Amino acid sequence: MVHSGPFGENRGRVLVIRGAAEMAKQGLGAVGDSALASHLAAMSAERYGRDAVDVELDLQGAAAVPPGVGFHQGQTDSPTHNALPRARLPLKTPALMPQPHHGRAKQQPSVSLVGAGAGRTLRLAEDMRNTPNVWTDPENAQYPLSELQDAYMLYLASRSKPVAQGTRERYQYDLQSFESSLVLHGEPLVLDCLNPFNVERWLLDMREGLVGRQDARRKSKGLNPETVSARLSSIKTFGRKYIYRHLELSNRDLLAKVERFEPPQRTKEGLSLAQLEQVLTCYDDSDDYIDIRDRAMVAIYAASGLRFQEVLNLDIERVDRYSGWIKTIGKGDKERLVRVGDRALKTLRAYVRVRRAKDGVTALFTTDRGGKLTYQGGQSIFRRLKKACGLPWIHSHRFRHTWAQGALRKGAERSVVQDAMGWTSDRMARRYEGWVRQETAAAAMPGLAPI
Repeated sequence: MVHSGPFGENRGRVLVIRGAAEMAKQGLGAVGDSALASHLAAMSAERYGRDAVDVELDLQGAAAVPPGVGFHQGQTDSPTHNALPRARLPLKTPALMPQPHHGRAKQQPSVSLVGAGAGRTLRLAEDMRNTPNVWTDPENAQYPLSELQDAYMLYLASRSKPVAQGTRERYQYDLQSFESSLVLHGEPLVLDCLNPFNVERWLLDMREGLVGRQDARRKSKGLNPETVSARLSSIKTFGRKYIYRHLELSNRDLLAKVERFEPPQRTKEGLSLAQLEQVLTCYDDSDDYIDIRDRAMVAIYAASGLRFQEVLNLDIERVDRYSGWIKTIGKGDKERLVRVGDRALKTLRAYVRVRRAKDGVTALFTTDRGGKLTYQGGQSIFRRLKKACGLPWIHSHRFRHTWAQGALRKGAERSVVQDAMGWTSDRMARRYEGWVRQETAAAAMPGLAPI
């Protein structure tokens, strides 16, 4: 008899966890390895209400677990599955050991890792928590996380090279997301709970959509791999650089056992020439102040590749409406110099002629009442643009992708693209260059093929 549940299907005494396939494809197979498997086994056994189960984590993709196929002793009726490497690992976590029932002998659950991650060493749950000798002072274990979080934000803002406010806010939200996971599982909000077990469980909670979304309406949907990877990096930095090195509350990095992972890189496509024209001309027939402003703002995004906030915060005194030179404050409060072409300048001059501004307002882009355009006001421009141009996936960063890819297609040096985009390293430029090269190679394939 097959019983469906939130994780997979229970077939006899064997539980097939389908979710593990998606986690592996998103890179989670490299994070938490057997500790993650142990955690899944614990939750699955608890939710299915069984004394003991065999848990098989399918790490090769959904196609490897066809409906109706059961698992036992590492075998399956699927030829695809039989061909995959596998390793059966005993799960010896005391909390998961089943109690005797009606005189029957204890049955020990087991975890089977299929494919990715197979053969990795299983760690006991106790090994994933902090030991008493990890602290420089035993009382440090009970330090409230909320106080440490507030102190961390002040530390980031007061350094010789302060961290930008937007980055600090992201770090703070990442730490609050971790605290939400602790609350969800009944853990106290103290420093001792900053351990590999709780962090890996937090990663799973974000994958399942249990914590981590600012928009409650989307809470049921798990976070994407890029977001999970970035949040893991945030909390590891907090544990290593602040708790261990700066405050010296511990004798070692509390999260050294938690491995970082690189999410799969997806191509960030820009706009085609036809789509770009569709966007730039969608307000041409309007003489409304809002539409004139939006047309100029979108043209600046397309012509410069500037970030959302960089355009939003432009000062009218720092924009030359005739030569096209623009001074802007970029990421990390760094001043940058960019230049835009004639088409963007034409729409910008048309806007400046009707620009409304209250006394003392020097922002280039203003509301119809003359106030500085806020972050939410900037977002509303792109909500209107999606409807006006008929491209529901358009956003400010799409213009940035378009600029970088277009420059590389025209033969621009990677260093030029790096400097124009304001990147501190050439990592992103190399990534964009790789996508352009792949696209060029694919386009040339028909002419190179033997048939």
